[in-house]
Amino acid sequence: MGTTPAQSTRSRFRGGGSADHLRICERLKVLRLRVCGARGQSEFASRLGLSPSTYSYYERGRIPPVAVVDRACQIGGVSLSWLLRGEPDSAWTVVPVRRNGGRTDYSLICARLQRVRIKLYGRRGCGRLAARLGVSPSAYSYYERGRVPPVHVLNLLSRISGVPLQWLIRGQPSDDHRAVLRQR
Repeated sequence: MGTTPAQSTRSRFRGGGSADHLRICERLKVLRLRVCGARGQSEFASRLGLSPSTYSYYERGRIPPVAVVDRACQIGGVSLSWLLRGEPDSAWTVVPVRRNGGRTDYSLICARLQRVRIKLYGRRGCGRLAARLGVSPSAYSYYERGRVPPVHVLNLLSRISGVPLQWLIRGQPSDDHRAVLRQR
């Protein structure tokens, strides 16, 4: 009996199995060391609004949610592309954040996901995009209806579509995302 793409993705990312995921955890630790020093794990966790034990899980291989990744990038002054992909040209650059009432509005991710899906596969392409992302069609439809997708799904969607992570997660306009969405 084989596994579906969604099942293999789930098993690969839950316990921290993939090499990409472990690199994200390593970069999170590097960011924490830069911001708070070697003994600053509790302080960094506090800045993220987490308990030290929860933050410790993220450094040891568990996938952090989008809000934690975004907040860590804001605190450390790094781009999402550096933390999630390790892109050297975007490391240690402060990126302004679009805010709504003092908080980043993650609910708008669903509209951006839908826009990318329509450009890639048309109005009825939900199942095709879900298969490429390694999630079930019902899970993907939840993402388009307002549930914030896991970081690895957004990272993969960014790679598949060519749309920058900054636009997918924060909605920051850029020439890159406009060009990609116009092409298709």
